[in-house]
Amino acid sequence: MIRSQTSFLLLTALVTGMLGACSHPQNDAQTPAAHETPKYAAVARGRIDIEAGLLPLDASVSGVVAHVKVHTGDRVKRGEVLAILHTDQAQAAVTVARGTLQQAQAQARLIAAKRKAARHQAGLLAKAAAAGADSGQHAAAAAEHVTELDAQAASAQAAVTVAQGHLQQAERVLQLHTIRAPRDAQIVDVATQPGQTVSPQSGPLFHLLPDAPRIVVAELDSTFADRVHAGMQAEIVLDDDSAQSLGRAHVIEVGQVYETARLDGDSPQRGHARTVRCLLRFDHAVARRIGQRVLVRFLKGTGPSTHG
Repeated sequence: MIRSQTSFLLLTALVTGMLGACSHPQNDAQTPAAHETPKYAAVARGRIDIEAGLLPLDASVSGVVAHVKVHTGDRVKRGEVLAILHTDQAQAAVTVARGTLQQAQAQARLIAAKRKAARHQAGLLAKAAAAGADSGQHAAAAAEHVTELDAQAASAQAAVTVAQGHLQQAERVLQLHTIRAPRDAQIVDVATQPGQTVSPQSGPLFHLLPDAPRIVVAELDSTFADRVHAGMQAEIVLDDDSAQSLGRAHVIEVGQVYETARLDGDSPQRGHARTVRCLLRFDHAVARRIGQRVLVRFLKGTGPSTHG
């Protein structure tokens, strides 16, 4: 059965030491290093990325784009305006909601005033009835009227609460017509323009590259997944003819789910090879483009391990 290219790279690394030993048999006695075991536990293909990847930014509400404030390559701060949708309808909704609230508040104040007067009148009639100056019928009617006004006051206050909620909702929708950067980042793609109709379902309007340390996402062949563990050190080199070193990184996570290989583009087994995702963090920050291909050489005997 044909082995995947990733497995081939690993085997090449593992036998390098043995080939060196075989090429100079006459020096075996004088060169103990020729018998050293290979220093790589595994080799895998990977790519430069950031944790959680690029940040797509969609429209939160439907509308027509009025202004786009940024361009590809711009650096933005958290809260900075990226685009604004036309706000005519949203502003009108806020105006209506505010008027409804004011009306409800006025009605509540009117009922409160009536209730205050009714309570005062009911108190006077109750005293008159107690003194024998009234049969008590007027006092009873006044007390009943107060009870009715109490219910109306509660209803009016509930109407005020509902109107406040509608106003807050309308103001929030208006705010969502302004699209802001959720964090410090660089704009890597602008996919909208003034006049475009957008919605939450229309796809990202912007792609942001958050200001975050670079990591490596490696595709570890399933055959060697158990040889790699959190804390293990690895050498990172460019996956090209230069094989330029990018320094060392350490494993921060080894996936628990098998996936289909995506980076082994030249392998005839690409659609069938099973890999485990492995994340590594550079020991020292590197400034490399997202998506750049690398080779990850996991070093034996480094970092904490639970393996025997």
